[in-house]
Amino acid sequence: MSVLWALADANTQARIVEAHHAAVRETLDLLERQIAATRRGARGIEQADVTGVAAAAYDHWDSRANDPQLHTHVVVSNKVNTSDDGVWRTLGARGLYGAAVALSEHYDAVLRDRLTGTFALAWERRPRGRDRHPQWEIDGISEDLIVEFSSRTSAINSETERLKAAYVATHGRQPPARVVARMRAQATLATRPAKQIHSLHDLTEWWRRRAEPLAPDADPVGLARDLTTAGTGQVYTAAHVPNEVIEQAAAQTLAVVSDKRATWRRWNLWAEASRQTMGWRFSSAAEREQVITRVVDAAEAHSVRLTPDELAPTPATLQRADGSSRLRPQHHAIYSSEQVLADEERLLILAGERTGPLLPDRAVTAVVHRNDEGRRPSVEQANAVQQVATSGRVVDVLVGPAGAGKTTTLRALVRAWTARHGPGSVVGLAPSATAAKVLADDVGQPAETTAKWLTEHRHGRTRLARGQLVIVDEATLTGTHTLARLAALAADVGAKLLLTGDPAQLQAVDTGGAFAMLVGRLMPGFQPGPYMPYLNSPNPDSTPIEALTNPTTANP
Repeated sequence: MSVLWALADANTQARIVEAHHAAVRETLDLLERQIAATRRGARGIEQADVTGVAAAAYDHWDSRANDPQLHTHVVVSNKVNTSDDGVWRTLGARGLYGAAVALSEHYDAVLRDRLTGTFALAWERRPRGRDRHPQWEIDGISEDLIVEFSSRTSAINSETERLKAAYVATHGRQPPARVVARMRAQATLATRPAKQIHSLHDLTEWWRRRAEPLAPDADPVGLARDLTTAGTGQVYTAAHVPNEVIEQAAAQTLAVVSDKRATWRRWNLWAEASRQTMGWRFSSAAEREQVITRVVDAAEAHSVRLTPDELAPTPATLQRADGSSRLRPQHHAIYSSEQVLADEERLLILAGERTGPLLPDRAVTAVVHRNDEGRRPSVEQANAVQQVATSGRVVDVLVGPAGAGKTTTLRALVRAWTARHGPGSVVGLAPSATAAKVLADDVGQPAETTAKWLTEHRHGRTRLARGQLVIVDEATLTGTHTLARLAALAADVGAKLLLTGDPAQLQAVDTGGAFAMLVGRLMPGFQPGPYMPYLNSPNPDSTPIEALTNPTTANP
């Protein structure tokens, strides 16, 4: 959209800006009607309605690299007027925070609706690379033009790759995902140029010159004119969408959300419903909101509500117009799915079963006191190896942050397991290719991504065998569905699943929380500290490694 606006004539530019401003207003309207509220009473127990919000908006035409980037900054005041008593109070931030992504998706969709309604633009869905949602772009604006006007993205990507290369040169391995995220944030600041102020007239002339080699007939203005006068896009109303299509969209919305979250609220469903319907064009924001509401209502109906209903009737004076209680925030209910609950239950059951393969204490002792490239496991690391190797659990955990010696611990465990069960008895997995390479380098064994391994297993090209140890590194970043599937496969053949990670770190992009849940079950009272190195806490039903060195007290 910014490329089209940059290349268009002045009249068309003004109409695009008008559509953009309308989408901003309509997004604020949704915020005012369904999100904005204040709190009053003891500890803010009552959520009170407000007359609206006060906001200041100011437009920007370009990025810091002076590429076209039509956008508006909207600063919302945190003071709101309570509708029933006229008192000025503070805007409730929690609801606004929870709905931020949904508001963003709503703006994107409404803007596309407006542009299609104004110019009959058509749209196409294009991939945006790994770990990013596909994007709906204007049909006729080429990727070459988009790349030409994406200087900031190119600079950030280039600097991030340089930082990654420096990390590899220093540490001899690829950086983990959390480090790459910090590198990208650092690259964003490092490549951030100072603002340079230019008139829109001068910027437009420069943009058109840059676009000439990439536009048909070297005529960027003509390209914009053709797209805005000969479009084939159509808009529809909510009445055009049949119930079966709504149900299909709701099912897909719920499937995506439940694959990314263990629990969710209405605005999580709203954001995904907007993505699922982003290719649908509606005649107005009201028509779109009506359809999204139908999709979200259907998705909620198929979810498992975890929040209990009110235990007592709410007085009429504390009820909203729709009869809901103002003692609870609007759209406060938390949902999950039967699949998520079943997967969590399966993991907990298998973590309690002692039917998995294990090593005798002597096998552990023989390995943990052996030098490995000049390094010998510490007492804490040796204890962690012993706990995992001799527990017999089908699903086990190894807890430790960066710097706690997890690599040394895993190397010792892999040596002990391979010595007992033979080559190929250890399977290394991780949620990303980068993490898989790190794991392979750390333990000296091949490793794959969980997604690739499960795909290969689904097609019959790989399988587990009795006695194998399956290590999933960075398990906090691995979804619950994936872990439950791996645990079930291991249990079926008599293998063992070991999850390694740190519950204090970032959680999974997919449905997460399973690792922390298992740590809480297997290590009651475990409290990870952000700076203090730790490995598995002492396990009351395992023998300390010091006892293994004394033949008179060691287990047989």
